[in-house]
Amino acid sequence: MADPPPPPPVPVVSTPTPLPEATPAPPPAVFAVPAASPAATPEAPVSFEASVKPLLARTCTPCHVPGGRMYERLPFDRADVVLAHKDRILRRLKNPDDRAVLERWLAGQPPG
Repeated sequence: MADPPPPPPVPVVSTPTPLPEATPAPPPAVFAVPAASPAATPEAPVSFEASVKPLLARTCTPCHVPGGRMYERLPFDRADVVLAHKDRILRRLKNPDDRAVLERWLAGQPPG
């Protein structure tokens, strides 16, 4: 008897070698830069002529401006008068932003 025919060749399939588990990449860094904060940026000094005088002219009109009924006694276009009456003026200013401007100007004035 004759030998049986050889079995058909088995195809060779290579199996890819599994890669070691990769560590996921860290999330992209987000750099937050705070908006101007008091600690990061010192505030610029407030000028009486540029900031305070126009503020008081706007908020204390018509009484404490030239021609107003209180101008002779309390002229708010003079820094020395505003300094002398700072507490009363601060109480009268209702807008917190206006008060903040005046307080910043006052903080920059020499004591006394």
